[in-house]
Amino acid sequence: MWHPSLSCSMALLIPLVLLSGCVSQPGLSGQNQTLAPYVQMCLNSCNNTRNAGDFPALELGPCLLDPIPIEPDWVCDVAHSPRQEIDNNPHNQCQSYLRGEAHHFVEVSPECRLIRAV
Repeated sequence: MWHPSLSCSMALLIPLVLLSGCVSQPGLSGQNQTLAPYVQMCLNSCNNTRNAGDFPALELGPCLLDPIPIEPDWVCDVAHSPRQEIDNNPHNQCQSYLRGEAHHFVEVSPECRLIRAV
């Protein structure tokens, strides 16, 4: 049975769910939802670099976390979407990924938006 206080409860619950991170992040779906901590750490690193005034360095497509501290099988790399030639420069890529020590990567744009997590 519907009760007026239920609609008020729902109105309060929806923003809480959205703010709690219980919803999917862009670029992540299905089984990849478990990647959220790695993605968030990569996005935080990008935003910290950007907020420190180093946006020009992000435009070069650097490796930000090599590896991601909470999971050494993952790295965090900046790239462009669509990719640019500078993104293919091994100097700008995460070395542990290139050496095969890490097998997965989170890629974010210079604007700190998720491109993909593989």
